[in-house]
Amino acid sequence: MVLAFAGRLDAVGASVLLVAGIVLLSFGEIYQSAGGWSLSYELAPRERQGEYLAVFSLGMAAMYTVGPALVTIGVVEQGLPGWLALAAVFLVAGWVVRPVALAAKAQVHGDTVATHR
Repeated sequence: MVLAFAGRLDAVGASVLLVAGIVLLSFGEIYQSAGGWSLSYELAPRERQGEYLAVFSLGMAAMYTVGPALVTIGVVEQGLPGWLALAAVFLVAGWVVRPVALAAKAQVHGDTVATHR
């Protein structure tokens, strides 16, 4: 959402907002990357980790291949509504990832599902 409003400001305000957006995106990417790799290792059975990690890597390759076009068409070309929709997708994904990951971990390891910290 930070990037969506940059076009509505003067050059200095837009620059500050864009730098803030880049910092936020960088932290988000680091957090997502660490979480994704952690889950891919933790949820894969030891004897099949290679297969699971290969599929995980295919998903990442698809993201790098299709992602730029989807963001350009679905977000950038749509302007503010596209950015708001992308923010909503990120919000929902961030909201559901923990309970889904805990349920998957419980299924793999036979643990009880605890959704509270």
